[in-house]
Amino acid sequence: MSSQIYERLQGLLRVKHNIEDGFSWSFIYRADTDPNLTRLDAENVECNAKLGVALSVLSESFMPYIEEGSGTNIIQSIVYSCG
Repeated sequence: MSSQIYERLQGLLRVKHNIEDGFSWSFIYRADTDPNLTRLDAENVECNAKLGVALSVLSESFMPYIEEGSGTNIIQSIVYSCG
């Protein structure tokens, strides 16, 4: 069952879904880039840039929520799917 969910989600990654009034949405994810690479994958750069913009918008819209135990910024962890 989990492999089926994974495969279906993989099929939705980076696919643009148009909604009303000219808006759209898509699933994107943080792409780790190897600093030793001489050429960056344009799709990974684009996804990482979009996530940076999303974090900026959320940071301007909401007060940061820091988890007491670890000191982790929850909003940042959610945007970048880490922690």
